[in-house]
Amino acid sequence: MLQSPVENSTNGYDFRIDQYLSAKHQLFGRFSSKSIPQTIPNVFLPNETSTEKDRSLVISDNYAVLPNLLNEFRFGFSRYDNDQVFPVTGEAAVQSLGLVGINASSHPGDGGFPGFDFSDGTGFSCVGLANFMISGAVTTNRCGSAKVAPQTSGTFSFTDTVAWIKGKHTMKFGFDLRHVYYTEPTTFTAGADDWGYFTFSQGAFSGNAYADFLLGLPFSSQIETTGPDLRQKANHYAAFAQDEFHVTNRLTITFGIRYEALPPYSEADANLTTMSPGSNTWTASTATDAIVVPDKTPPPLPGFLFGINACPGGKYGPTAPYTTSLPCTPVITAGSIGLPQDLRYTYWYDIDPRFSIAWRPFGNNTVFRAGIGKFTVTNQGTFANIDAALHTSDARNFQNYFPGQAPLFTLPVASSGTFDPASIAQENLLSGVDTTIIDPQSIQWNVTVEHQFGNGYAGRVSYIGMYTYGLTTQINLNQVHASTNPYNKLYTPFPNWGPSVLSNAAQGFGNYQVLEMQLNHRLASGFSIQGTYDFAKNLANVADRPGTIIGDYGQSTLENRFDERYSRGNSSGTRRHRFLFSGLYELPFGRGKLFLSNANALVNGALGGWQVSTIALLQSGPYATVTVARSKGQANTALGGGGGSRPDLIGNPNVATGGSIWNANAFALVPKGAGRYGRRGRRSGPRPGNDRLGCRALEILFVA
Repeated sequence: MLQSPVENSTNGYDFRIDQYLSAKHQLFGRFSSKSIPQTIPNVFLPNETSTEKDRSLVISDNYAVLPNLLNEFRFGFSRYDNDQVFPVTGEAAVQSLGLVGINASSHPGDGGFPGFDFSDGTGFSCVGLANFMISGAVTTNRCGSAKVAPQTSGTFSFTDTVAWIKGKHTMKFGFDLRHVYYTEPTTFTAGADDWGYFTFSQGAFSGNAYADFLLGLPFSSQIETTGPDLRQKANHYAAFAQDEFHVTNRLTITFGIRYEALPPYSEADANLTTMSPGSNTWTASTATDAIVVPDKTPPPLPGFLFGINACPGGKYGPTAPYTTSLPCTPVITAGSIGLPQDLRYTYWYDIDPRFSIAWRPFGNNTVFRAGIGKFTVTNQGTFANIDAALHTSDARNFQNYFPGQAPLFTLPVASSGTFDPASIAQENLLSGVDTTIIDPQSIQWNVTVEHQFGNGYAGRVSYIGMYTYGLTTQINLNQVHASTNPYNKLYTPFPNWGPSVLSNAAQGFGNYQVLEMQLNHRLASGFSIQGTYDFAKNLANVADRPGTIIGDYGQSTLENRFDERYSRGNSSGTRRHRFLFSGLYELPFGRGKLFLSNANALVNGALGGWQVSTIALLQSGPYATVTVARSKGQANTALGGGGGSRPDLIGNPNVATGGSIWNANAFALVPKGAGRYGRRGRRSGPRPGNDRLGCRALEILFVA
């Protein structure tokens, strides 16, 4: 493996200004900039350089209109730039290698290099071994150099808040306007994108993958033509009002309401694609399989039309049908069916009320708190580009090796140059979006009693809940009912498509509830402790992916679109029982302490100022799902007769055998010919719990 050494560094600076204009008027501003140049190593190819630039600006203007009336206006700006440079353009690489049958002219300035993978059975590194991205997320390593081009994202925000105190009321009103945008290269399946990707196999022509590479005989090639790079933007709007009402010195009630409008992203080149929503829904009973594009979009590429068996005629259809043995797919414009040009409807009724109460019924030592509110989180990261650059991209696979036959092509010829008839009507739609989808919404509530005991002790008991709905799930609209009949593509809802027609729909939910008890002793006399116990339950029909969507729920595909409850189960990230304890004790030695209070400087320096602290975590295990190979399923919802990935439960799984987590004999494959899914629940069993008392759990510190 040949790889050059790399160096990384960071450069940044900040500016701040605080201007006192008058007793009523203050101005604040801050600008931050950071530059992170780095080198990205490639194997057998020149290294790439990447310079990340992060800049942000905030300006705040505070003006006291009256002693009880304050206005704050804030302007914010943040921008992320990633200037990636590969010293060879993909177009120049294709030309210098003399590859025939690759049109690299769509992105003439983008860096890149074709991929040659001869690692099968050789242990060699392939050319490039570059990270590649799908929808902005690095997924795996592939050969060649992915399309290298600058990336940008940014946000402008304008916020104004008015605070008004009148009698027992403290009121706030305001609005929030945001403009968000981003640009990024269009990237799909292969690391080499538009430059060609060639795979060599040890089981092909010469019996050695590297020898086949030297002979120019790939097992297969993948040739892509991607559409224009993405340039998307959106405007989001919000307004809010809140009244904090101090009824008495022991009772405070707060009312609030927030309105949000979150239109979808628009694309500068109208480079968007979706499936016809039928009666504005995405169910197999009402959806049609027409492809919908904006009125002024770039035309669909031939490979895309071939893969969906596009109907002839119309604005974008071929002159003649590709096949008449299967239904064809119409390609229509959004305007012809009254669909917005962004291919999604905006939800204009997002109203989020909130209410809370704080009450001290028995003096100052006991407080009762309760609250409930509705919250919305935009799906902009998930849906920004999920339906972009589909019909303007043309990805084709060409198999070159067939046992007992001569190769169809030899490098520098990159492909056989013809459409494979077997790929007609085999296009998989992997990123459709429900045109009426709304952002996830969450109802959150809590009831808390806090009491302060004597000697610095305080306790708290809380019941906390959160029900989240409208979470994004993927539904395969081409999935058939479980059946005893073998799977047949001709009987799917859309036989003129591949087996996967995925719709992103708002049909996920999560229900989290916890009883939490806490006892703490604030630091006094050199002693403090805090102990917290949680008894929690979290049911959901979506995957766990902390931090991506509200409530630590992430996107997943429903296993059975006809029964959403089949995917319902415990959240693996939530432990049923969890106890966390922390404590600190200052040893009573040294000046001012119980012992050696009059010690000289030498003794005090050696024995005084020591602390002992500890942190302990005890918790039950995470929930997990027992699965089997999908090919072993008996639902007949997939090619080969499989379908379903869970077994039946026939015994007690909690009696572990042979050192395993569960009793393997408690599970059995679904009987052959049953025509149903396995009956073992999703994430229905916890793994063994754990405790953490590691080397850092007990620390002895010296405090000067």
